[in-house]
Amino acid sequence: MADPKIFIRRSATPNKVPTVDQLALGELAINTYDGKLYLEQDQGAVGVGITIVAVNPWSVGVGSTAYNIYFTAGSVGIGTTISTSKLDVVGDVKVSGVVTAATASVSTISLSAVDITSTSTTTTTTVATSVASVSAAVCRSAVFQVQAVQGTNYNMTTINVLHDDSETYMTEYGTINQPIGIATFSTDINAGSLRLLAHPASNSSTTFKVLTKALDI
Repeated sequence: MADPKIFIRRSATPNKVPTVDQLALGELAINTYDGKLYLEQDQGAVGVGITIVAVNPWSVGVGSTAYNIYFTAGSVGIGTTISTSKLDVVGDVKVSGVVTAATASVSTISLSAVDITSTSTTTTTTVATSVASVSAAVCRSAVFQVQAVQGTNYNMTTINVLHDDSETYMTEYGTINQPIGIATFSTDINAGSLRLLAHPASNSSTTFKVLTKALDI
């Protein structure tokens, strides 16, 4: 390389980025406040810098200023040192624009006034079992769409439930039992939760899958 000298400029002004006129090609600039490193980029390969780029666009940091961002084999982990996908975030994510995905895998969707969750529970007893629940302090009403499978018996039903902080009131409709019914359902409030209880008709293995849509108080 020709003249391999590295010159360092620095600034402690927050968000300050050097201009093309302030840097020479091959020269580095450090923002000691932001922890960013900049250089002039020769995109035309003619020995003339035409733009400024950040060498470390991610604020990584260590110690008390750590941002917990890790790079491993082409993957980015935020809040985790072991990325299980291209972007792995442990914590909440706030997006102000549109999120586009070919497929999505989520356990809970929280909107401004409604929570949508899905659960799967398998029973081998006739004892009443909670197969879905929501916080009674947060939600006033819920719709439970239930699918139950036991061997070659297939059931589905929809249950609307409302509570007044102590009692629950439910109605069931749209029930399909093919060929026979394999469970009944009830609701209650227990330990602060509005619960959907399944009452299996037998000890045979029965799987209940429930899609819950709950409206906030």
